[in-house]
Amino acid sequence: MKNQKAILGLGTAISIIIGTVIGSGIFLTPSNVVAAAPSPFWSMSIWIVAGIISFLGCLIFSELAIKFPDSGGQYIYLFECFGPLTAYLYGWTLITVIQTGSIAAEASVFAQFSSGLFGANFLNLKILASLIIVGFTALNIFGLKKAAEALDFLTILKLLTLLFIPLSIFFFFKDSPPGANEFSNTHLDSIHLGNFGVGLIAAFWAYDGWNSLGYVAGDLKNPKRHIPLATLGGMVIVIFFYLAMNWAYQSVLTPSEIAASQNLASEVMTRAFGHSGGVAIAIAVIIATLGSTNAFIIAGSRIIQAMAEKGGLPKAFVNSTNAFLLQMLWSLLLLFSGRFDQLFTAVIMVSFLFYGLTAAGLIIIRKKQKSSDSEFKISLLIPAFYVLFCLFFTINSMVEKPKESLLGVGLSLLGIPAFYFFRPRQRPD
Repeated sequence: MKNQKAILGLGTAISIIIGTVIGSGIFLTPSNVVAAAPSPFWSMSIWIVAGIISFLGCLIFSELAIKFPDSGGQYIYLFECFGPLTAYLYGWTLITVIQTGSIAAEASVFAQFSSGLFGANFLNLKILASLIIVGFTALNIFGLKKAAEALDFLTILKLLTLLFIPLSIFFFFKDSPPGANEFSNTHLDSIHLGNFGVGLIAAFWAYDGWNSLGYVAGDLKNPKRHIPLATLGGMVIVIFFYLAMNWAYQSVLTPSEIAASQNLASEVMTRAFGHSGGVAIAIAVIIATLGSTNAFIIAGSRIIQAMAEKGGLPKAFVNSTNAFLLQMLWSLLLLFSGRFDQLFTAVIMVSFLFYGLTAAGLIIIRKKQKSSDSEFKISLLIPAFYVLFCLFFTINSMVEKPKESLLGVGLSLLGIPAFYFFRPRQRPD
């Protein structure tokens, strides 16, 4: 589904990567990582490993995006590699939980931190979050260019505010809590492999979204050039900021304090700089979640359009306005249900099942190709390793988090009845 009026350039492509990846996660999930791996050495190792694995995923998806440069991203890749049912289950999970849940979560966190500055009760939080979702949806409906400009502006502000946090702690916070910097005293046998995997679940939650740029490939001026440059460059920026933020957290609080924290970033900045620090982090989170909400809204509607284009949804949703409205209504439903946060833990394992399948799809396509010519080609060792890692990750998730993993699989399999309901409409191409 190539947009004949593609208007998004490289800068906006990078903003989509940063916008969908850096949201509320880095302010909250480091507590879960440290709870699984109390040693600063191992908790930082988890963030590094998660960043490297995510970067490898970016390499795989970049090659696939060049082969299939239409809007729809991973849904199109799975459709071409494994057929309509596998692709549909992915699209179903993305629309019903992952993407719409991300929109609801980011808007909700925006409202929570806004209330810290301006005051709001529970009902007002829901209303404020819903207004953000409706507002950005309307902005996208009335013009992708304006939505992209807003995203670029918010991304620049986001990076500046994020940079302020570790720099302010580095230059102005001189106290070091007992046990906060234990790297030199860490033994390699101090963590169980299963706990390392549990820590990865939380870290991958924060890194997730790196695959979003492929959803809007048809809106990019030069997708074959912009997708690999923006995806890989954007992830390098993300990894740098994530490591800097985690260093900042561990420079202020002890591992036990981090693990017990319910609002980590606020507690760190308040401990370091008092009330003014709490205000600064609230502003940073508000900016980050505003940009993320807009980025998820821009990207997610393209999956709905791609599924409708292939016959997996009613043809009416090929229209971008209808796709945006469906995404908005489902996001609002999740927002007011209050269950999206529990669903996220469940579907991260399912996401890696689909990531692994997609990587396997690249191997299959490469084996079928007769020509070796390509504008962007990676070693097949990368997708082979990635498939094995995804297999390990999903097995470990099912062992360590069986209830959540089964819930994620169940949510995905609910798409089977919907697939066969729409099957008469499924198009062969």
